[in-house]
Amino acid sequence: MPGKIRHGHAKNANPSRTYNSWISMIRRCTKPNRPEWKYYGGRGITVCETWMKFDNFLLDMGDRPPGTTLERRNNELGYDPSNCRWASMAEQSFNKRSNRIFTVNGIEFSAKELSEIFHIHINTVWSRLHRGWSAEDAFCVALIQPRH
Repeated sequence: MPGKIRHGHAKNANPSRTYNSWISMIRRCTKPNRPEWKYYGGRGITVCETWMKFDNFLLDMGDRPPGTTLERRNNELGYDPSNCRWASMAEQSFNKRSNRIFTVNGIEFSAKELSEIFHIHINTVWSRLHRGWSAEDAFCVALIQPRH
């Protein structure tokens, strides 16, 4: 077909990581028969019109770097260039809807990050929070207890 861009990413037998990310994004937002649709399209998460064509997605995002997946910076918004980036799993874990974010001295941290900073196992932190402890106590109590 004249004028059609050939990007080489959608080879039938071996599509690229970038193409796989794009097609997964399209499916989870537009195909109600997909199991993951309820968390995306079913919640109103959309793909911008421009990105319905792979060539435009590739132009905006570039090739997917190894060890990354497509992340929406704001999980309440859809897929578009201003809300998406390639991110590692560690980076994405900070942006999960189920994650709790705590602000310490004006800086946001995930519970996992604070548990590492204060050397307290994350399960101990969650247990304390579920028992009604304040966030400050859940993370800092070990620092203020006297040593014997």
